[in-house]
Amino acid sequence: MTELVKYSKIGVQDLNNGSGTFEVTLADGRVVTMDQVSLNALNALFPLTVTATGGLTARILPNHLGARITVTDFGNETSMPLGVATAQVALAAAVAHCFTNDKDLYWPAGTYLSTATIPNFHDVRHRGPGILKRGSDLFYVDPSSNGAVTNNLYVATTGSNTNDGLTSSEPRLGVQSMGNVIYGYEYGLTTWTVNLAAGTYSSTSVYFPKNFPSPFSVIFQGPTVASGVQPTAIFVAATPTTDTYGFYFQSFVLATVKHINFKNFRIGASPAPTLLGSGIIADGRSVLYTINVWCDDCDQGIFVTNGSEARIQAGRLGFNNINGAGVQFIRHSHGTVGYAGTLADVTGATGTALIGGSYGVLIQEMSMAHTDTCYFSTQTLAGVAVFTNARCHSVSSTYLSCAVGIDARNNANLGATTNTFTSCTVDTILRSGARSSSDVWQDSTDFTPTTKIVQSLAQTTQSAAPIAITMPGGAATKAFAAKEFQNRGMGFEFRIYGNCTGVVNTKTIVVNLNATTILTATIAAATLQFFIRVKMVEITTASQYVYTEVQQSGVLPTCTLTTTITENLAAASTLSATMAVTNVADLIRVGMLELEMQH
Repeated sequence: MTELVKYSKIGVQDLNNGSGTFEVTLADGRVVTMDQVSLNALNALFPLTVTATGGLTARILPNHLGARITVTDFGNETSMPLGVATAQVALAAAVAHCFTNDKDLYWPAGTYLSTATIPNFHDVRHRGPGILKRGSDLFYVDPSSNGAVTNNLYVATTGSNTNDGLTSSEPRLGVQSMGNVIYGYEYGLTTWTVNLAAGTYSSTSVYFPKNFPSPFSVIFQGPTVASGVQPTAIFVAATPTTDTYGFYFQSFVLATVKHINFKNFRIGASPAPTLLGSGIIADGRSVLYTINVWCDDCDQGIFVTNGSEARIQAGRLGFNNINGAGVQFIRHSHGTVGYAGTLADVTGATGTALIGGSYGVLIQEMSMAHTDTCYFSTQTLAGVAVFTNARCHSVSSTYLSCAVGIDARNNANLGATTNTFTSCTVDTILRSGARSSSDVWQDSTDFTPTTKIVQSLAQTTQSAAPIAITMPGGAATKAFAAKEFQNRGMGFEFRIYGNCTGVVNTKTIVVNLNATTILTATIAAATLQFFIRVKMVEITTASQYVYTEVQQSGVLPTCTLTTTITENLAAASTLSATMAVTNVADLIRVGMLELEMQH
């Protein structure tokens, strides 16, 4: 072979996906066609170089070809992407080569058939639009090269972490390993679904410390069962008091948990309120969505903290330990319990059932939550507790045999409509600055509520028949919920400010609590301004003290203490007031009302 046959350049028909023949331009300008064998022989004598299209530097051909490993380098490059025959041997060889040599593996467009687990499959970085197919499952190897797709992974109590988990017949053993698998893939529009076979998983704590590489929620799901039916995928703490949580999602994780039961994640028989185990934890602005999740004998069923969000649909969170809760929202967290429910139900089929424990739902420290269509039963402290500048709205829920149905305190804000209370010692209690959010006209904000309600009226009458004084809120009466005042010392103070005209006869203002008249104030003829104060203090739910004070311009004040009021404050109550004049030439004007609740 003479110097004449040295090439000046080589043109390759698609080095990655070519037909196996190559055109070589020799130094004298001739173009010859060679197959792979001839090209290799020529390269052995005269190392060939290539220059990539648009490139400036020539590279030795083997280095160019080896820069990107392609699955078709290990099999039939024509038939493999067509998915007409199994590519198991070639795929396993390609993965093994890239794993050993720390190379990325490129998958040209096409569907590649696999029939069994591929060792070290998830330990290799995959590139390209290719799709692996095994059975009926499709796996998109490079999320960044595909649009919105779904990748399924499989876990079973009989699985092995040497499996790739791409089908239910080759499952992995642990959910933690599947979370770690997902972390290894590129960011893309992929919905990752981890499918758990039925069985009891003896589990140490499963921890996901950062967001997954997808804008969509990662789904962890057991076999689908009807809502209200105990899931067949069960996580049991391997060592209670040590393995103190089932799933822990932290730092912007988006996760959905469906049809899984968590058991025995607890500290001890009577843990401290600040040291509790949990079935699921959502922390650090994570977003959690659960469907038919059960938590049995955990200190807390679901713990939502540090700006996280949770939507809890159906399921049963029950039999939690002393100081525990079915669900807790704390530190600027928010969400809904009973999400998309239609009816409070003990089985958790149509709402969320919360059974036992100290609290059903505990909301505190600037957190906000709805408890809608929930079923609360036998909580030793409260079905719903709203503490420390938190907010709750409870709608169409059932409270059965709870020490307190809803307990709001420490500047909390409570909204509650169409709930049912049965055999609760106390239905609803507001104290320590808590208030009802239905009283939106209060002089307050959501996070710094007062208990003082102020209403400007400018309401007048010249009627000899009693006219109802419009109460704060715009109604003729002010309604108090059943058991709103249920402890000694609770009550209200009601104040009326006004003035009169006319000198012929007297004017009368009457204040009633239910059917009992607790004040009759006769305004003297010469009065221009007046101030009336009525203070009710509960002794028991069936007996109250009432103190009244009437001040009029030009007249000595009058004060009265009545200790024989016997209204039943365990039932709903109303406060009302009327005004009338004996002579219609006279006039009463009420300028302002104040109602201060004392819980």
